[in-house]
Amino acid sequence: MLEINGPKAQIYFTNPHLPVSVDELRIHNLEVAGATADLLLIRHEYGVSVNVLRREGNVQILVAK
Repeated sequence: MLEINGPKAQIYFTNPHLPVSVDELRIHNLEVAGATADLLLIRHEYGVSVNVLRREGNVQILVAK
């Protein structure tokens, strides 16, 4: 699940997963509270990782598995 909290400037992933047919997902220019981020989600054998490719401004990126 992906949640965005604008007032707290947070991007929050809970137990990230991808559809079976998708091994990789890139998110470009995700804007939250005036900040932007580029993210890369990658499927691995035992789950999905969330990688921060770029972050400009004050935004927190949190992942809970």
